[in-house]
Amino acid sequence: MRRKLSADDRLGGALRLEQRYGRGALQDRVRRRRALQFDAVDERGNAARGGCAATAGGSRPGSPRRALRVSGLDLLDRDGAELLHGCMDAIAGCDGFCVSRVVPDCAEMVWPVAAGRNYEPEYEELELSPVRKAIADRVVGSHTEVPVFHMHAEVDAEALLALRGRLKSEWEAPPSVNDVILKCCAAVLPQHAVINAGFVEGKIRVYKEVNVGFAVATDRGVLVPVVRATDKKSLREVSDETREMISLARAGRLRASLQQGGTFSVSNIGPGRVSAFNAIIGQPQTAILAIGSLAPRPFVVDGELAVRNTMALTLTVDHRAIDGADGAQFLNALVQQLENPEPACGLDG
Repeated sequence: MRRKLSADDRLGGALRLEQRYGRGALQDRVRRRRALQFDAVDERGNAARGGCAATAGGSRPGSPRRALRVSGLDLLDRDGAELLHGCMDAIAGCDGFCVSRVVPDCAEMVWPVAAGRNYEPEYEELELSPVRKAIADRVVGSHTEVPVFHMHAEVDAEALLALRGRLKSEWEAPPSVNDVILKCCAAVLPQHAVINAGFVEGKIRVYKEVNVGFAVATDRGVLVPVVRATDKKSLREVSDETREMISLARAGRLRASLQQGGTFSVSNIGPGRVSAFNAIIGQPQTAILAIGSLAPRPFVVDGELAVRNTMALTLTVDHRAIDGADGAQFLNALVQQLENPEPACGLDG
């Protein structure tokens, strides 16, 4: 009695043989089997054609390759070499015809694939967490609805690092580099109204507060806590507040209220080898600043090439509210603040 192999049976057989012999050795084994069995296969193939030569329409035999395609099979070698072409020539394509009848013990040596040679590896599906789903909805909406452009600038960060190093020795809990960046942004934003704004229902909503959000990476996804009245708080207050909110975010205890009311956002990639990247605007805000890794790089100082600690800024803006000139003015002013951060941090006295 003829046994029709399932797709799982065929795939399992092919995998077992490949694991046992290796891909190259398995192909050699198939070639040797073809050489040894071709005569017998040809005889069985001729007999098979005589018994079931008609197609579903009853008019003519189908091609051997069609027989394999219909049954969901293709040759093991996907690089074009027909390892079993002699056996294929002996196969008549008719519904229900089993390759193992024509090529005994060889059916397990072919791979089941979808029509058109499509193949999908095994996978595991992961359900989106509530945080991940919220992120997905937000970024898809922003990416599809907001026409953006990107502006780039490079900052000499030597003064920023010097300030941070000095405060590290003077303060018990020194600020991070990102805390200084938040204060510099807050110092510049009031002079650039369309950057510290939202685009809501076809209108530009210019905010009277400066509330800077900052991206925090957690194992549940990126969260964006907001430091309200960032321009009015001291660097120490900003540092204490960001430290607490980062701890809450990574512990999964950051309240939704602490992520609301942002008027501008900063996404800092932190240490590493990522020199620059583009961030996605969090609607309804009109802009977001992405900061690449701070690292030593070639930099021109007073007409001379030097190695300086630098970082790349990428400003992503909503073109419905902001033009290139507006973005350039803000970015230039911010670079000046970052290269001389003490006044923005209230430490120049």
